[in-house]
Amino acid sequence: MGDVIPIRRTERVEPDEQERRALFDPSYTQLLPLDRLAQLRRQIEDDEAPAGLQVAAKAVAVLAACLYMPGANFVPDSSIFLERMPEMFADQPAKALWAAIWEVRRTKNYIPPAATVLAICEELRKPQRQILRAIDAMEEEHHRRRKEAERQAEREAGREGARRLREEQAARIRALYGDAVAVSPEEIQLATYLRPIMRWPIGKIFAWHESLDRGELWAAKHCRRLALAERARRAELKGLISPGHAAAIARLAMVDQPAARSKLAEEIGEDPFAEQIVDLAPCSAEEGPDFNAAVMQLEAAAWKERGIFEGDLTLPGPLVQNERFGPVPAATLNFKEDPEKTAAALKRAKEVLELQR
Repeated sequence: MGDVIPIRRTERVEPDEQERRALFDPSYTQLLPLDRLAQLRRQIEDDEAPAGLQVAAKAVAVLAACLYMPGANFVPDSSIFLERMPEMFADQPAKALWAAIWEVRRTKNYIPPAATVLAICEELRKPQRQILRAIDAMEEEHHRRRKEAERQAEREAGREGARRLREEQAARIRALYGDAVAVSPEEIQLATYLRPIMRWPIGKIFAWHESLDRGELWAAKHCRRLALAERARRAELKGLISPGHAAAIARLAMVDQPAARSKLAEEIGEDPFAEQIVDLAPCSAEEGPDFNAAVMQLEAAAWKERGIFEGDLTLPGPLVQNERFGPVPAATLNFKEDPEKTAAALKRAKEVLELQR
């Protein structure tokens, strides 16, 4: 019988004990290498190749030579019975078919119906199918992990790029204004997390921290105040300062930033921007209305320092996409096409700023 089994196209390396655990034990989480999975798949594909009519006819001939024909009550015409059986076996893998023939020879005295042989073949093929399902699952997991690694690498590259940008912004501000107005990369990160965008008094919004690239003094001051407010908010969330004190410190920062920093340091017992206690991890707890109002006052003060007035129609830098808030909305006011509406909006903005002084 061995001479009728097709020559294997793949050099066989049978699964060892550890590989069999990985393939058959659902609780075993270790993955087999992709090249080994591909090799096992090729081996199974070779084993599962259809036997064909020639091999099926030889298998039926073996049955006819070794077993009795069923009685006339079951098989009126034995020649037709044997002639049709190869067609029914041709689609079965040769290895499974010969194993089924051997099982029938060992356990039967009469040639059984074709369905009996096919049922034995199906039972013998179950382990191969289970291995194929395991291979599919492992290859899918390999693919998922590779995609996740690529996404993680992209995130790391993005974070590294953002870190370098903050360092460049901090160095530029220090070079322009010295230590008195210097901001650290950590302060920029805290400030942009708290408020990555600002609303311009005439209705537009923009990423204010881009003004640090241009070395604008108002943006550096605004950054220091926002960073202090965000640090106070996190200290309040952790119970390091009393409820409501974060909003008070943010308002104090608007008029006296060094005093606000000293107040926070006094309450938490350390410099609020000391390396060992600065927490730069995302902190998405909802802001209280009092704290949110205080931050809006900080923004109003920043706009006042920037010098927004009726004759200033200069837009901030180009709008960019922000990771936290998504794409920045497009502009909503056209200065050239709607001058009356523009003038009215500027007037309202001026009135708002006057009221917030």
